[in-house]
Amino acid sequence: MRLQFVKEWKIEYTVHLDANGGTLGTSVTSPITVKSGATVSLLGYTATRTGYTFKGWYEDKNPDFTTFGEVRDFTPSRDNAPNKTKTFYAGWEAITYTVIFDGNGADASSSMASQEFKYDESKALNQNTFVRTGYTFTGWNTNADGTGTTYADKAVVSNLTYTDGERFTLYAQWQPNTASITVTLPTYIDISGLSEPKTSGDNVVFTASGYD
Repeated sequence: MRLQFVKEWKIEYTVHLDANGGTLGTSVTSPITVKSGATVSLLGYTATRTGYTFKGWYEDKNPDFTTFGEVRDFTPSRDNAPNKTKTFYAGWEAITYTVIFDGNGADASSSMASQEFKYDESKALNQNTFVRTGYTFTGWNTNADGTGTTYADKAVVSNLTYTDGERFTLYAQWQPNTASITVTLPTYIDISGLSEPKTSGDNVVFTASGYD
């Protein structure tokens, strides 16, 4: 019986890069073939994902960045790639952004603290605390003139932006208050005395804006 030994250096290993919810860079070719004894550098391989920052390549799909470091170089062997294959996953960290609340009026009193969000996080907007004499608060808008996207007070929102560190502004929207005054015209008689008395039961309504 003749035994045939295969030297370790002749073994070829396959390294797979999983974008893990993102998209591999255009220059990334996966899988990568590596011969035993050789080392492949993963530093040149990237991926992208909307709303997330690429942190590198990891053995776990959901790595704890404070515990596990990214894999920068990999030398395959029977121990770390027992099936001659190895998969590394893109690590992602959700971007953070800050929502700024603008009272949208020089006479808008009070103030509101900003609110921090992470991408893909659904959270209610802080309740409005702005007050404006003669106006009623009707919600928020992405444009001061109300032509953008509208959000109700305390609306649950997410993914208002995908730019890391952006300060995203929401503008208070105001509806002028109205007050109505009704005046009843008195009954009168035609001064000629020749015709039947004329009366008017009509009401005249005056409307004024900007009152509490």
